[in-house]
Amino acid sequence: MILFSLAIAAMQPAPAAVEHRPVCIGRRLDECLDALRAHLKLNEEAVAAAKKGLDDVDVNGRHIYDQRAVRFTAFTPSVKMVADVEILFDPQGSVRQIGFDLRDNPLDAQTAEQYDETGLYPVMAAMDDGSGCAPGDRLALYRFFENVVKPTLRTTRNGNEERKTSAPQRLCGLSYIYRDIYGRSIDAVSLDNTTGIWTAHEIIFTAPSAGPVRAAAGARRRTRRPGTGR
Repeated sequence: MILFSLAIAAMQPAPAAVEHRPVCIGRRLDECLDALRAHLKLNEEAVAAAKKGLDDVDVNGRHIYDQRAVRFTAFTPSVKMVADVEILFDPQGSVRQIGFDLRDNPLDAQTAEQYDETGLYPVMAAMDDGSGCAPGDRLALYRFFENVVKPTLRTTRNGNEERKTSAPQRLCGLSYIYRDIYGRSIDAVSLDNTTGIWTAHEIIFTAPSAGPVRAAAGARRRTRRPGTGR
């Protein structure tokens, strides 16, 4: 009877693999923005200004910016700041990379409440393509980041800049990394930032076969907030 049951089970077709249609990556810019709006509130004024400047050219007809990018801030529906968003796309208008500079550093988080303050959960939830592929449980996501992502971090240094970069992970048909950057630059010195220290806490999504993550020209850098370590 046991052998018969096993034989019947072996004959059953394997569950069909879920075919993902990744959010943003490979899509047109406006389609990407609409997908994000389903989960996050966008700074529409910044979005409109960035889109308006995409086709600016110099007197020789060359695009002024090295890479085509749109940058803006995203919020939860309750208008709590989540992350600075940067979308990079090719000249044909297809999105090839989207990055979220989280409002706080998840490397410093240990409790669920501390993770809630980073903006990590709303960002990951926004990558759901409608199949329920993104973590639906906050605690499960935080445990995954704590126990799987953090142990893969590797540190590199280049002058006054230190980077901690995770191994690539998969979510909803996309590849993503976490990258924490801590730097000091004379260019970052201002009345509000006399030390010149700046940080970034980035979740960056690409297609699985996209190769190395690229940094956009002129990417925004967040200055260290008073009273915080990073």
